[in-house]
Amino acid sequence: AVFPVGLNIDYAWEKVVEYYRVLDQIHPGPMVRLNLAIAVSYAVGPQIGLEVLGRISAEDRSRLRPWWDCAIAEVYHRLGQMREAVSHWEDALALASNHAQRALLTNKITRSNRPQ
Repeated sequence: AVFPVGLNIDYAWEKVVEYYRVLDQIHPGPMVRLNLAIAVSYAVGPQIGLEVLGRISAEDRSRLRPWWDCAIAEVYHRLGQMREAVSHWEDALALASNHAQRALLTNKITRSNRPQ
């Protein structure tokens, strides 16, 4: 995300969380809950984001694939849990619907498998 100069990024993510909570009240749905969980992971931290992602029902997860796989992979990556991140990126890659998605996910997997 690109933020204007001087904008407090942490504050911006807290506002994004507020907006998704309102949206979830007026137009609930799996994609709103997924985006809320992602915003929480940036506003509060990846561990809490992982917990919120885990609360998304199995039925909704199946509807959200491959986006749910990508979201949880990013959170695991931010937590330094590369094996889990790569596993979820590979799941997303198997469901990728176009070249751009496959290229992005392949790049993430390759970079995460490199020795540090």
